[in-house]
Order: sequence, then structure tokens, then C-alpha cells
Amino acid sequence: MIIFYQKSTGKIIGVINGRAHDKNTLEKVMIKPSNISDDDIGKYIVNFVNKDSKELLPDVPFSDLILDFESGKKNIYDYKFNLDNNELVKIDLI
Repeated sequence: MIIFYQKSTGKIIGVINGRAHDKNTLEKVMIKPSNISDDDIGKYIVNFVNKDSKELLPDVPFSDLILDFESGKKNIYDYKFNLDNNELVKIDLI
């Protein structure tokens, strides 16, 4: 999974789902709305590792959230990056 976000706000602007991507995708693909400059786009690559020789699992501090996004239990666009620590936090919906 590759998560693209706006650096100035932490807002998630796009996601490329999947657990394995080729080098070209990891390096060159970008999701970029026309109203956001290239310099204001961040890319967070979620690493997956084989734990206990069973299955690939996300190797990030918020791995439970990643699994919930993949299964459809939660919507990634209801979250944003906390830019101080690169954690995902729920957006307060008013």
C-alpha cells in the first residue's frame, strides 16, 4: 500500500492498494491533485513482512488500521497523518 498525503495538512489525497509493487511504481508513481504542488505531496510506503511464516502483515505502528482499511472495515479518508510522528489519526467529523 502506498499512501499519498498533503504535507502541509496531513490530509490523505490518494492510495495505491496492494502488498507488492515493482520498483517503478514505488519510485515514479504519484497521485497529485491539480491544486497541490509537487513539493506538498508526501508518500508513505507501507511495508509488509512475513510474520511467523503465515502471511504478509503490515510492518508499521498502525498495522491494525491498515488491515481495517484493506478489509473495508474503516475508510482511510476518515484519517490523516499526524505530521509530528507519521501516525494516522482519525479526523474529527463534526
